[in-house]
Amino acid sequence: MARQALFVALAVVLVAGCASGTTPRTRPRTTSTEAQQPSGITKAQTSTALTQVGPPVQAGGSFLATVTRGSTATLYVVNAASGAARPLARRVDPLDRPEWSPDGTRVLVTARRHGSDDILSFPAGGGRPLDLTPTRSRDEFGARWSPDGRQVAFLSRQRQSDNYLYVVPATGGSPLLVVRHADGLAWSPKGRLLAFAPGLDYPITDLTLLAVPASGGRVRSLGTGGSGEQIEWGVGGRVLYESTGALLPHPTYLWTVKKERSLGFVHDAQFLRDGTVVYGRGSTIVFVYPRGVERIEDLPVPADSLAWSSNGRYLAFASSSTGTVYVARGGGGGARPLPVDLDTTHLQVFGWQPGR
Repeated sequence: MARQALFVALAVVLVAGCASGTTPRTRPRTTSTEAQQPSGITKAQTSTALTQVGPPVQAGGSFLATVTRGSTATLYVVNAASGAARPLARRVDPLDRPEWSPDGTRVLVTARRHGSDDILSFPAGGGRPLDLTPTRSRDEFGARWSPDGRQVAFLSRQRQSDNYLYVVPATGGSPLLVVRHADGLAWSPKGRLLAFAPGLDYPITDLTLLAVPASGGRVRSLGTGGSGEQIEWGVGGRVLYESTGALLPHPTYLWTVKKERSLGFVHDAQFLRDGTVVYGRGSTIVFVYPRGVERIEDLPVPADSLAWSSNGRYLAFASSSTGTVYVARGGGGGARPLPVDLDTTHLQVFGWQPGR
């Protein structure tokens, strides 16, 4: 898909208020119609308006936010208590998400440099970034820290929709080619393996997620029944992924060793530290606990993006319908608007600094 078309799709999603946080960089695959509705599981549902439970939350620490203007974005670090925002990086690719290092000292960003997209590692407090991929002829994107923070995995576009998966030391150096023809990536919880979706040129016909040692080697199937670009690998072998398709947003799936189920058209699905799955759906947030019990919490307004603290205590969410950023307790309650002085119509929020 041409890059211009990607930005048009992104703009449509932002205006519609249903951004999933990712846009396909490959030719669309067809998906099953069953993805349109969540499958049934054992539920213990409650629904509580966040603004009506407890006093307004006083969250600590900082989270990340991007503001898109035209074809690029600016990345900010936002103080969760005061709403003060300071710019960290400019000319950021809005199709990629920034990511804190596991120790919270650096932030990975995909940004335009030397005529192509590079992977940059910024000091969290500000300062000169480290360019991990100083190429001039290829775009690199999709960067993810290893769990120990010592390595960074990323995708490099070789031609059109064909991407290669590399790993580079977090301090810089020569990247290691891990596997060819990949879309999307995620580290295993212990950092020994990388999950990826096979690209269109990968020599298999089945739609499945694959795993490969981070140092390269034999590829094996994870056992999932689909494919996707946005992938999260949780504890206990559980995997979250977005299934690619022709339209936005994409359905999200949760796979376990026993079964796979569709969560439907949701956004910002991720694992909390204890293995709980959280995601946004309309004006609600949904918790799916490891044993399958589900809990639903109401939001005061529809959320376009969600940012969880690493310990699950706090939640930030942005709403284009009101042009406001809110903070709340992670378990529901005490939502309050945050006086963020940004153009929140085209703003997305991301995770808290680790340890907060």
